Amino acid sequence: MNVIAVDAGGTRCRLALITDDHVQSVEARSANASTDLQAAAAAIIAGLETLSRKTGHSPEQLESYPAYLGVAGVVEPSIGERLKALLPFACAQVDEDRMSALRGALGNDDGYLVHCGTGSFFARQRKQTMSTVGGWGAQLDDVASAHWLGIEALRHTLCAEDGLEPHSAMTKSLVSTVGNSAAIVDFARKSQPSVIAELAPPVTQCADDKDATAIGVLQRGADIISRKLDQFGWTPDDIICLTGGVARYYETYFPHPVRSSIRPAKGTPLEGAIALAKTFCEEQRS
Repeated sequence: MNVIAVDAGGTRCRLALITDDHVQSVEARSANASTDLQAAAAAIIAGLETLSRKTGHSPEQLESYPAYLGVAGVVEPSIGERLKALLPFACAQVDEDRMSALRGALGNDDGYLVHCGTGSFFARQRKQTMSTVGGWGAQLDDVASAHWLGIEALRHTLCAEDGLEPHSAMTKSLVSTVGNSAAIVDFARKSQPSVIAELAPPVTQCADDKDATAIGVLQRGADIISRKLDQFGWTPDDIICLTGGVARYYETYFPHPVRSSIRPAKGTPLEGAIALAKTFCEEQRS
């Protein structure tokens, strides 16, 4: 077996060559097909060149192998087809990166994935059938994400500055970091979601330090996650995996049935992409 697996996200792009003997992987710059299709293709192609140097397989050989790609921003099939047309693979399948994350976290088990990184999404696997909800970006969705935490913290800070609620350690910290009300509005207007997401660690730290405002923000996020899971069909018999930089901070605030259903993720999104790449390769052989 010779097959290529790609896990391309907004933070980094990872490519792996799977052979009968072992797996070799490399990293490349981030890729998001919705944000910049050309740049996403360029990042993957550059990653292929790095993979060629590492593995000793020529670029032409790598391009001839079946390839499975999980890429951020492939929110509809047409985007995947356009990206595939820009890539040199002779035979490839392009999906959204959420599928790789789900398979990596659950393996072949049934269950749910709650991912809260810079953005957020929810996913479900039942009898090898995968489905997702959410993940529609910072402007419309991404509830309980690191970006959402940053925005919620800034909203509370503006309320404190207006005298509508008392300042707390969290809001005072944000005034010190970002500035007064005008500076906060300007910061929120100009900053990319990844920059606003950098405000999440102070929020979680303040919650750990028993800051009531920060605790309230995390409790609201946990309530939203619980409600979304219910809407998505979760029951207490279903396992839940939490992934992403901030997801674990909600665990304390979940109701008991949700907390008791949480299990560690079995693997990484790249491992999920590798599993899906093997399946794709087997399908091409049959």
